[in-house]
Amino acid sequence: MRSFLKTYCNIMAQSLLGIIFAFASFYFIINLYHQQEVSRTYSISFETDRITQQFNTTLQSIENNLTLLPDNPTKNHIQKCVSSLNNQVMQDIYSKQKIDIRDVYYLREAYEEEVINQCFNQHLTPLLENQSESVQKILNQEINYLRNDTSYVAKDLLNNSSFYYNTAMALTVKDNVRDGYYEVLSSYQQTALILDYLVQEEMKGVDSSL
Repeated sequence: MRSFLKTYCNIMAQSLLGIIFAFASFYFIINLYHQQEVSRTYSISFETDRITQQFNTTLQSIENNLTLLPDNPTKNHIQKCVSSLNNQVMQDIYSKQKIDIRDVYYLREAYEEEVINQCFNQHLTPLLENQSESVQKILNQEINYLRNDTSYVAKDLLNNSSFYYNTAMALTVKDNVRDGYYEVLSSYQQTALILDYLVQEEMKGVDSSL
């Protein structure tokens, strides 16, 4: 009887180890595959990419018009916001020919830290005080939208940078790199358009005083 129980326990133990080994091997292979998916890149030429060039053109327009304005607090606030948009992460990405999911994540983080926390909170708020009530309402709505516009992108990027089994994510990682970049860049561009509008309004005030 003891011999039978001992043999039975050994068989069960070996079977259990076999099942554990099979599952471990399965998840290892799946994670390896998913890691390769996450490591995929998106090739882009920033010099010719239409959406990127629209953003750069808007920034250049702002900078050109700022040179026509006298030194004052408004000009200083806008210059600070332009620096936030043209941050180091953005410049680092421009030096690449391919971007991956980490680049998009860092670009989005830079938007939150430098554009939302610095430009919006420290510089745009006093600028809006000089606008009419109706303009303030529209711009505040746009700014509030931009504060949360890329939050879901961050969640997607974090999910895709975690090496676990998820077929739907594994099949769309490359698209998330491309689409995530353009989603985040769209927020940069919308912010630049707000600044461009404020510069144009400031220029009207300067022209009317001449």
